[in-house]
Amino acid sequence: MMEPTTQLCKRWDENKLRVLLSPADVAIVRKMYIPQSPCNDEWIWHYTKDGSYSVKSGYWLSTHLPDQDSPTVQPPAGNPTMKARVWKTTIPPKLKHFLWRVLSRALGTTTELCRREYQLIQRVSVAAQLPKL
Repeated sequence: MMEPTTQLCKRWDENKLRVLLSPADVAIVRKMYIPQSPCNDEWIWHYTKDGSYSVKSGYWLSTHLPDQDSPTVQPPAGNPTMKARVWKTTIPPKLKHFLWRVLSRALGTTTELCRREYQLIQRVSVAAQLPKL
């Protein structure tokens, strides 16, 4: 969509822009900087200092910049300082994960499962009525 006008200057091909894009997008594209010297394109993630994507930065974005079309992801409940300290302890990873879930109020209790509309109450009730062996 770029059309070189001279060896030193480049500009957008307005006709191609109008054919391929909506008027709103044409206005946005026209504001984009076009380098005057040749350079390779590269992917840059604007939410980290070094420009590379990480799951942590993606999670941060999903919890801080909500998209209007999708539901907002809420950070887990609980004290972030306490949860961070759990990961630094010298206990087995399985226990770390369990404690983190306790602090995050993320254990699969019957009340919590019901809140999430799981139909497990009947199974638990039936199991409680079975004779003990």
